[in-house]
Amino acid sequence: MVGRGRIVALAVLVALGAAGCMPDTTPPSVPTGLKSSSVASTQLTLSWTASTDNVAVAGYRVFRDGLQVATTSTTTYQDSGLTANTEYTFTVSRRR
Repeated sequence: MVGRGRIVALAVLVALGAAGCMPDTTPPSVPTGLKSSSVASTQLTLSWTASTDNVAVAGYRVFRDGLQVATTSTTTYQDSGLTANTEYTFTVSRRR
């Protein structure tokens, strides 16, 4: 009985280590293909191609003119409250 208990405990520790206790040393890929759609005078929708990772991608940071305006776990973001006839620069980065 004692021997079996030790083997079961070891199997559980190995499974936990493989599932998420080990550090993720490979960064996710960079999101690509950023584009805008549904552009109106004061809002637009951004979309991009998802990042990939060997473990998981935590989400994305959305920047307008270099300032972070949002975080999202999806590959789209709707930005509203924009000023008509104003040029904006948007970028997206992945979160780990």
